[in-house]
Amino acid sequence: MSRTELTLAERARQFQQAGRLAEAEALWRHLAATHPDDAAAHFSLGVVLAARGRVADAIPAFERATALVPSAAEAFANLGVARQRLGQIDEAVACYRQALTLNPDLMIVQNNLAGALQELGLADEALALYRQIGASTELAAIAANALTSLNLVPGSLPDSLAAARQWAGRFVARPALPYPAPTRTPGERLRVGYVGGPGLRRHTLALTWLPLIEAHDPARVEVFAYSDLPEDQEDDVSHRFQKAAQWRRTAGLDDRAFAESIRRDGIHILVDGIGFAAGSRLTAFGQRPAPVQIHFPPMSTTGMSEIDYLIADGVLIEEGAERYFQERIWRLPCGFLYSPIEALPAVAPPPSVRSGIITFGSYNRLAKIGPAVIIAWARILGAVPRSRLLIKTGSIVSPGMIERYTALFASQGVAAERLQFRGRTASDASHYQMLGDLDIALDPFPHGGVLTTCDALACGIPVITLAGARPLERYGAAILSAAGFTDGIAASIDDYVARAVDLAQSGRLDSRRLELSRQMRQSRLMDAPLFARSLEEAYEGMWQAHDAKEKAQ
Repeated sequence: MSRTELTLAERARQFQQAGRLAEAEALWRHLAATHPDDAAAHFSLGVVLAARGRVADAIPAFERATALVPSAAEAFANLGVARQRLGQIDEAVACYRQALTLNPDLMIVQNNLAGALQELGLADEALALYRQIGASTELAAIAANALTSLNLVPGSLPDSLAAARQWAGRFVARPALPYPAPTRTPGERLRVGYVGGPGLRRHTLALTWLPLIEAHDPARVEVFAYSDLPEDQEDDVSHRFQKAAQWRRTAGLDDRAFAESIRRDGIHILVDGIGFAAGSRLTAFGQRPAPVQIHFPPMSTTGMSEIDYLIADGVLIEEGAERYFQERIWRLPCGFLYSPIEALPAVAPPPSVRSGIITFGSYNRLAKIGPAVIIAWARILGAVPRSRLLIKTGSIVSPGMIERYTALFASQGVAAERLQFRGRTASDASHYQMLGDLDIALDPFPHGGVLTTCDALACGIPVITLAGARPLERYGAAILSAAGFTDGIAASIDDYVARAVDLAQSGRLDSRRLELSRQMRQSRLMDAPLFARSLEEAYEGMWQAHDAKEKAQ
């Protein structure tokens, strides 16, 4: 490049760093066109296009960069990310592996590879890689991926507790903030803070937290919502949170500054809703910004002594399991709340009424559909002649994914014509409408569904679930119990298969549909005011316990 063109590249980088992506794109596009053999220009163009959300357009730019410089590990890594975002998971895995062949020390690429393997249903391989990364990283968020991945493979409550405690011991620095914790005068409202990370938008967390926060009694609690969403990513759901709570934007704050902002608000009770998932703020809880700290809804134990309570019911966390949780368990009559953001459709007759063919299905992430699940579902299909299986996922369905799962089912004797695959829907409304294409929903295991189970029941679709030991193995049982459909709760894989087959052959799917939907919609699961009152009583009890302990010291 000439000096003038070098200056253009410098200007493009400056625009990029300043977030002026349209101007950066124009300059990189000019440089890539005038210097077609300049790998750096093509690579930079791809980065900008991906940042602007034009992932499909970024792929040719990354491909050109890798063709020009086959040793460019970073270009292969970015190409992998773009392919993964388009649902081309097999192709993404190949890109990540090539990047790691060129540079084995790229930890973020190792992490992306593990995530892609998980999306392919290769949970064991993904977990092994996550553990390898976690053992060497100094980043709490990356090490936490092994803890979320642990739920996708068979395990136990003691395993979960040991892994969480190990994570907490490594990453939770415990310098309590230096100034006094807030007190509460008689009759004063409780100040409750909800820490939602990136979830205070159209996100799974909002289906539980939004109805709860909107239903809180303002005479009893003053609600604060802490959001790490950049302002330009806030949506209509974020705006509803903002009307129902005092909104705090916390993106970019480190743990110390984040904890100090909570302490300045005088929060009495602080609730974490993210756990170990992406965007976790658990490490900030280690600084004890509030006197009482809670994790809800629980995914697992946090392993942290600074999290005082988990909210659950007696089915989600059974009596006797308390010793496997670092936190104390505060049980409610119903430990979960569900309220869809979009209106639910009218209950439709099951498709088998029209076709005479039973359609089983799952609308869960593909990562949950591992080898044991495929074997069980194949047994069900084998026992119900002419039945079909519909798999809908929240990601994009690629030809490679269809080929992979078709082959896996074929190895269990299930022909391809009995399988149907569907990808991401354009809206929640279309997702709910598509649920009407199921006769019976099959919950995967060991990591079962939560909101997908609620969605199905609310639309009158019976769900078969396998109850295990860990929380994410028991949400199905807890939800079905609260909805009054205990016939769907299995205690073993053989029982799971038998219950699915018996239900398909019962001849009661049509009559049960309206009844099940009515039970679900009238249950505690969907009664936000009742749930809010019971949780407010719990908050009062927790505060009184804290206050009594403080006075006794």
